[in-house]
Amino acid sequence: MSSNQMVSLIANDGRQVQASLQAVKQSIMLRNMFEDLDMATDVSIPIPEVKGNILEKCMEWCEKHRGDSYLPESKTELDPRPRVELREVPEEDSKFFSDTGSEVLVGIVNAANYLDIPLLLQYGISTIALQIQNLTTAEMCQYLNIETDFTPGEVERIRKDNEWASQSTVENIGAAYDTDWDSDDSY
Repeated sequence: MSSNQMVSLIANDGRQVQASLQAVKQSIMLRNMFEDLDMATDVSIPIPEVKGNILEKCMEWCEKHRGDSYLPESKTELDPRPRVELREVPEEDSKFFSDTGSEVLVGIVNAANYLDIPLLLQYGISTIALQIQNLTTAEMCQYLNIETDFTPGEVERIRKDNEWASQSTVENIGAAYDTDWDSDDSY
């Protein structure tokens, strides 16, 4: 199979996304399908867990990285999932992620996980982590579109039950025991 052949991917909303075979093979799942099943590129491949707009963004990223060789050529019996060395998000990829909203970014991370695109997954998770690092719990839930199924009364009870975990309480533990935690004294 030639590396400049095009592959058709069908998202769960019916949107058809075209990508080069080389870009599609950034996905370990799809690469294994092509190699293990000796699939032809003229077949449309359904991607049932990914929306069309998200699949397009994933394939856009894969096209930009289609020449990258961060994945080993083959897997081993002992370690079937190739390991990706942790890297800082490059400026070009950081710009790619900053041009998306939080809902799309979370969708890209979920799709990268489903399609097994390790570097896209790593960069997406790193980007989300940087964006939520100074947010309150409520702001994180809003960013990640997490809805609570607790009533306001239940939330208040949970906060009250877990008061002991607040930073001021933890700092007071040492004072309560009148102990110098940084002391070099041996017991």
